[in-house]
Amino acid sequence: MLKRTFLLFLIIITIFSINIFSYDYNQGVIQDGNDVTFRLWAPGKRSVSVVGDFNSWQKDTDMMKIDSDGLWTIEMQLPRGEYRYQFYIDGEYLVGDPYAKDVIWDEYGPNAIVEVPEKKFSWNDSFYRAPNQNDWIIYETHVGDFTPKGTFESMRRMIPYLKSLGINAVELMPIWEFPGDISWGYNPAYFMAPETAYGTPEDLKRLINELHENNIAIIMDMVFNHTSQEHVFNKLYDYYSSPWYSRDANPWGMPDLNLWSDFTKVFVKDVLNYWIREYHIDGIRYDYTRGIGWDGYNGMSFISWAARQAKNDIFQMAEHLPQDPAMVNKTEIDAEWHDTFHDQMKANLREGTYESSNHFGDLDRTAACLSYYADGFSDNADVINYTESHDEERVIYEALTNPDMFYEKAVRKSKLGLGILFTSVGVPMIYHGQEFAMDTARTIDPNKLDWSKKDSGYCRDVFWYTKKMIELRNDHSCLKNNNIEITAKYSDKNVIAYKRWDNYGDIIVVIANFSDFDQYVDVPFPYNGNWYEAIYDYSINVENNSFSNMQVPRSGVKIFCLKKTW
Repeated sequence: MLKRTFLLFLIIITIFSINIFSYDYNQGVIQDGNDVTFRLWAPGKRSVSVVGDFNSWQKDTDMMKIDSDGLWTIEMQLPRGEYRYQFYIDGEYLVGDPYAKDVIWDEYGPNAIVEVPEKKFSWNDSFYRAPNQNDWIIYETHVGDFTPKGTFESMRRMIPYLKSLGINAVELMPIWEFPGDISWGYNPAYFMAPETAYGTPEDLKRLINELHENNIAIIMDMVFNHTSQEHVFNKLYDYYSSPWYSRDANPWGMPDLNLWSDFTKVFVKDVLNYWIREYHIDGIRYDYTRGIGWDGYNGMSFISWAARQAKNDIFQMAEHLPQDPAMVNKTEIDAEWHDTFHDQMKANLREGTYESSNHFGDLDRTAACLSYYADGFSDNADVINYTESHDEERVIYEALTNPDMFYEKAVRKSKLGLGILFTSVGVPMIYHGQEFAMDTARTIDPNKLDWSKKDSGYCRDVFWYTKKMIELRNDHSCLKNNNIEITAKYSDKNVIAYKRWDNYGDIIVVIANFSDFDQYVDVPFPYNGNWYEAIYDYSINVENNSFSNMQVPRSGVKIFCLKKTW
């Protein structure tokens, strides 16, 4: 029976694939005042009706008609109001609308929401332009954990804090509607609807609009490798006969999207167009791209191309671990998470081994990860450097897994990591709470930021330090280009020195001490004269292009600038 079903569907796919890219689907709900058109693409179904508040959920009242491309349609006139609706398939079961823009779950399942007439949001961000690619300073956050209330609105009220921190981009972990109220969002059920637990579509637009008013870009984390079990595609057809799913194994046991299928590609294109145009997003982080792949036409090749068609300057980054420069070179992807940087820094900061191949004290590997070219990339903006993310343990927590580590020392390691992050070559990213020494274990359960820590003890010191590093990067163009030179490696002391510069006289010399003992080293400088230390705020006079017996604090950095900007 399954084989016959699959063969039948192959015939359906063959028939309908002729027009799939030329056909303008406009699926879901199309509105013009009180005129409302409902659409669902479901070839091979015997019958489809739309049921909802507007017809008292009568399943055979509003029967839809199918066209030659398999698109079911019905046009209705509805009075002013907000309505829930679903589709009734083959007289047997209800499904939601895969193109729903807002969703409410109840005892009957996920209901799409349509408001008549359609409410238009008043944007006032037409002046805004996102940063140049090498100027981004990214703040990754989870809406549910960022504030006690965990909503778009409560995050909006924190924009003054984000602005004062100095970052210029907020990366939201997935906010697409997922089953239940608590999730990281990597189990998307409705790709065009913001998660109800976080607020309304208007709340999200208000957040984005105000971020733009404060010159902060918005990056959305998007999941195209798979869907949740609750996705409509998983309800409409048998999984192995589905035009949208692949037969590939999924690491999390979720339905795996087939990005080689034209049907899936149309859906993805529509999703990208919607978020870019309707929500004015500036960038996209693609989750688990290694599970998607690319070949020049399909997978990430198509996804990144489609996003570029919707917005020519959209910033696109991939979580492709381990990183592979071919994705940046052969697709429209702009940057990748720099796995090499993270892993070697974690080994250095925990004073041990990290993931077997990264070792504390390996200054050659450390030197290589401070730039992009050792990993085959061609530009500083090709890599996103980070020491913390939602997928990794926090630096302090990771450091404390070393039995010889203690809290005060782990805090020093956290600051050391931040100093290197903001002076190395690449785009820096921090994870929410990192700026004030959050140290909780990684968990997919609720893990609210403890804002009471920010203004006390060690956490206050880390917060000041983070702001200082961000200010330094914002003020110095030499930290935003390709230029880096490792000027000294002191292997016996676990100290490394490097130089950053531009072509306009902006030069910075960094000395990083990975050991937890004060070290004294002779540091080379490119020019004689006065140099200004950024963290401890003092100056030195360099002679003979060297400064002898410089003290570098334990688990710390010194950063010397030719130009004082503070």
